[in-house]
Amino acid sequence: MQRERAKLLWRCRRGMRELDLLLTRFMQHGFDALPASDRAAFERLLECTDQEILAWITGNAAPPDAALERIVTAIRRTRETSGPHRPPPLQS
Repeated sequence: MQRERAKLLWRCRRGMRELDLLLTRFMQHGFDALPASDRAAFERLLECTDQEILAWITGNAAPPDAALERIVTAIRRTRETSGPHRPPPLQS
């Protein structure tokens, strides 16, 4: 499990610093509570482009399916509640 988690953390490193922060924070504070089906959806999310993920998180576009929508919602929730060191808000 640790090896898979390390691989996912590595995949959270993106071309956009904002996404690095959001996705890494989610891995630290929300990923472990997900059921297996949502963990698989998170892995699918990481296969998407930075532009797609950012548009979904900011609400400028809707994810193509319900599973990705659940993950995006969980990432937004983590962003809002992850404490004093949370990443800065995204600019729309």
